[in-house]
Amino acid sequence: RETVQFARNANNCMERLAVYRLYHNYIKPYRIGKREESRKTHAEWAGIPAQPIASEMKTVFTRRRFFSRSRWLSSSDIVIWLRGISTPMKQMAEYLPAYSWA
Repeated sequence: RETVQFARNANNCMERLAVYRLYHNYIKPYRIGKREESRKTHAEWAGIPAQPIASEMKTVFTRRRFFSRSRWLSSSDIVIWLRGISTPMKQMAEYLPAYSWA
C-alpha cells in the first residue's frame, strides 16, 4: 500500500521493512548501472554465494520459522521478532503472541 501517512505502530512498520529487506536482497535482480539483463541478486553482488541463497529461498514461503530454531538472527532481527520496539505515545504494552516464542 502506498501512502504518505506515518506508521501507527513501530513494530508493524519494522516487520514490513524486514519483509522488504528479504525481497530486496534475495529476490530482486541487481540492475544498477547494467544495460543487459542480469539474474544476480543484490546479495550475490555483495558476495554471498548463490547456492545457500537458493536452498534457503526454496523453503522461505513453505516452511514455518520458529524462534527457538533460528540460528542466524542478528540482534536487531531478534528485537523485531519479539516485537520489542515501543511505539511513541502508545498507552498499552505491545501484544506478543505466545507462539512467537516457539
